[in-house]
Order: sequence, then structure tokens, then C-alpha cells
Amino acid sequence: MTARFQPVRALLRGACGPVFPGCGVAVLVRGEPVFVEAFGALGVGPLAGHAASPGTLYDVASLTKALVTAPLAIQLVAEGRLSTASAVADWLPGVDRRFTVAQLLEHTSGLPAWRPYFLELLQDGHPLLAPDQARTRSLARLRREELEAAPGARELYSDLGFLLLGWVLEAAGGAPLDRLFAERLAAPLGLSARFGPLPRVDAAAPTEAYAGRPLARGVVHDDNAFALGGIAGHAGLFATALDAARLGAELLAARRGDSTMFDAGTTRAFVDAPRPPLPRTRIPGFDTPTPGASSAGSTFGRQAFGHLGFTGCSWWCDPARELVVVLLSNRVHPTRRNEAIRALRPVFHDSVATCLQPDLPSPAKRERDGG
Repeated sequence: MTARFQPVRALLRGACGPVFPGCGVAVLVRGEPVFVEAFGALGVGPLAGHAASPGTLYDVASLTKALVTAPLAIQLVAEGRLSTASAVADWLPGVDRRFTVAQLLEHTSGLPAWRPYFLELLQDGHPLLAPDQARTRSLARLRREELEAAPGARELYSDLGFLLLGWVLEAAGGAPLDRLFAERLAAPLGLSARFGPLPRVDAAAPTEAYAGRPLARGVVHDDNAFALGGIAGHAGLFATALDAARLGAELLAARRGDSTMFDAGTTRAFVDAPRPPLPRTRIPGFDTPTPGASSAGSTFGRQAFGHLGFTGCSWWCDPARELVVVLLSNRVHPTRRNEAIRALRPVFHDSVATCLQPDLPSPAKRERDGG
């Protein structure tokens, strides 16, 4: 089947340079890999001569929300250790009692999108405080944050909400977030994915040097996560494209009742949650395609779920087609000013869908089937 992906190969080879130095791709159908490859180089300058490989670890940025935080929430809810209806303050005393775990998952807590907490936590581009101390100070700042909307009133994508959610999961799971991920998700699936800092930086694609920080390679690009030691609910994970795809395939397997890792009913409650009226697109833990304007292109219906990552990553799962498509890159290397990936993403996903025909149902048939 891999021969049919020649148009995708040509597209991504052409993107190496103008869009990103290199990338990793994984396409799984019904849980089976049908296309797993890498393109381009690890970076520019001295790294231009080092080719990316399927084993290259990318900083997946906000995919951490979908690959770590949301799946762990599914597990802990299924075990009765966490309720999405509970107030966040039940787990983190002093936080605004008006919003719930569910509202953090759906980005409807009213919390701001972002705040530069790292400015108080870094000095000369390096962490000023130990991770526990940085967390204490960040949580104190979060307790004082004014909401930008009443809880539940509107969708406002918030890194701060998932930062809180990561700490809620640690309290409910009884362990640090990186250990919960390693033991509950990475080990059972045989993933190489892990939180940074990485023990071997040569396994990682670099991201960016900016704002006084040296070139980030093997350490998280996100400033707030970096200041917290690299482990956070909104960012911090490093993964290969196949790692990310396998996690997506496991969620699809759970949805149809074929997973030993995730409870079927709880998984469906997350990924099959009623799609909110536009312009809202978020379901618990995940994003859904915006009709006519989705990074996933034109073939993923509203029943699909996924997420994007600022560093140049995307992860989309289509239950109707049992399809997972992952594109990981370091488009922020050497600078975040390159935003050409916005135009590439939908073209890439449409090209993958075209190459998979006629194995996948048509969009019209999926709509008839409720996909």
C-alpha cells in the first residue's frame, strides 16, 4: 500500500525547507500502520546534514493535551478516582470554585488563554527555581487570575486550564504527570514518547532559540512548561509520529470496545460527546474539525477528533474510517515566524485521504452513516 503515497511523499519533500526542516508522518487504518516515514533534516545550519528518521522525537507542544492529559483523565474517570463534575478547587484548594474539571477539559472555564508566568521563574534563560517551587508560585498566580468569562459561558482555548488539569490528575492519580504517562500509557503501548528533558538530545529535533533561552533541543519549547521543569498538562511531551498514532488508534479501539487500557463507555463519553454549536469546536480533551476551515482538510467529518501543536504538529482521528493521521514537525526551527504550515496541513490531509481511496468511505457515505 505504501506505493500509493507517492503524492504525499512529493508534497512533504517539497515542504522541507519552505515549511519546516523535516517531519515525521504516521497513518494508521484500523490500527495498522500503512504509511510511516520521515522527510527532510533535523534542522538548519550544522544540523542540515542530519536526516530526520521515523524515530526522531519531536516536541509535540499542545498535543500533550490530547496524548497525555485527556487519556489520563479518561482512565481516572473510569476508575472512579476523578469526576468531571467536581470543582477544580476540590483538588487544588484556593482555586476559583466556580469552574469544574469538565470545563477545563472543554476550554470553557473562563480562564485566560495564557500568561507569561515564566518571566518570574527564569533567569538568563534558565530555571530560577526548582520545579516544586516553580509550581507553588505558578499555582499562587493562577489562584489570583481573573476569569475572562463566566464558567461555561463560552469557549476560550486556555493553556492555563490544562496546566491546572495536569495538577488535578496528579492529585487524583497519586503520582507526577510524567510517571502517570510512562506507567499508564507509554509502557503498555510500547511507546518511546516521554517528557523532557531527554537523556539524549541527538534523538530530538530542535525547536527555537529566543527570549534569552538557548536553542531548545531535548528540552520543551513552551516557556511556562520549561520553567516548571518540562512537565505540564498543556505541553512538554516528546514523541515520534508513530507514538502519537498508536495512542490515537488505542482510543479508537476503546471506542468500539476493543481496548484493555481504556473503558469503552468512558472513552465514548469523551470522544463522542455532542459537538457544540459553531463557533465552538471543543469536546472534552480534544478539538473537532471546523467545517470548511479545518487543518484536517475536507474529508474529516465533525465526528472526528484531534489536536494541533504550536511547534508544527497535528493529530487527527476519524472513528468512521478507523483512521489516524499524524504529522509532526519542527516548523518553529529556527524561528516561529514561519507559519507556512497553516496552508500545508489541509492539503496534506486531503492528499492522504486521496491516496487511501477506495479503502476509505466517501465523505457523503460517512455523513449518511452519521460519521
